[in-house]
Amino acid sequence: MNTLLISEPLRKRIFQLLHQAGIYQERSQWLMAVVGKVSVKDLTLEQAQHVISELEKATNAEPAKMKRMGKEIIHLLCELGYTKPDTTPDYARINAWVANSGDRNPKRKTLWQLNYEEMLDVLNQVEAYHKKETKR
Repeated sequence: MNTLLISEPLRKRIFQLLHQAGIYQERSQWLMAVVGKVSVKDLTLEQAQHVISELEKATNAEPAKMKRMGKEIIHLLCELGYTKPDTTPDYARINAWVANSGDRNPKRKTLWQLNYEEMLDVLNQVEAYHKKETKR
């Protein structure tokens, strides 16, 4: 078993992946579940490699789904009039709507800055909004 502690660049990579996966705030609980440690500082090289592998799976598994969800959000908002006079999507208005979409996006991120969970929440909200507005 390798008992060497990890280097600073490796720690930074883990933190970057934790942010991308949207689990930075819950990192202690997640690390405990994955490797039995509560701090990135306490990881051995072998454990760090395992953590990076798991985080890369989590962050790389969703890009295609996220792209489809983003396109669906744009489509639904365009149907509700979030377009320019030439009928192309008005991305400024769409991003403003996404950034101000209540408790689903508390950090006020624009559409393509959302992580998977946030985008899924925003898509659900857009679908509900679309359904409500098209019933009128």
